[in-house]
Parts: sequence; structure tokens; C-alpha cells
Amino acid sequence: MEGPIVSIDVSNGNSHYMCFIKNNKRFGKVKKIDHDIEGFKRLLEDIQKLEAETNEKVCAVFEATGVYTKPLERFLSKNSIKTYNQSFRICQKTERRNT
Repeated sequence: MEGPIVSIDVSNGNSHYMCFIKNNKRFGKVKKIDHDIEGFKRLLEDIQKLEAETNEKVCAVFEATGVYTKPLERFLSKNSIKTYNQSFRICQKTERRNT
């Protein structure tokens, strides 16, 4: 994916995020926010700084983790930030041993 993005690792009640100008060129450092008004305000400020730096709209990329992503999705939608999310399924192989 080209262009400015914010990559977000969503957890229960908080997220870690990193901004990228293009490809793997970082913009700032990894930051942690809580899923509250202050946390989302800080995220929006960083997104606006990235947009000012690149003169392009930023998109957010994160893993769809069910209920944990809902507050983040609402915030991004309300602020007209394009999102890409992916749901990963982990397949676990179990082995039975005859003992």
C-alpha cells in the first residue's frame, strides 16, 4: 500500500499505532492510546500532522478484532478517515500422541 497510513494494533480498551509517510518510511514513533476522548484526540492530531506533511489523506489499517475495534471504527468513520481492516483466522493443528 502506498501513501500515508496509520497502522493500528487494537486491544481491549487501548491501541498502539505507528504513522508511515510511504511504504516503510516512519513518521514519528509508536504510540499508545486508550479508547477514550483524549486518546482518540491524540490519534486525530497525529493523523492531521501526517496529512499536513504529505498533502494526502491518511488511511488507517488494522486487524478486525470484533468488539475491540468498534470504538475505533466509530471514531475513524466520524472523522471521515478511510479504513482497511482484515480479519485473520488462525488455524491450530493439534496432535494426539499415543502414550
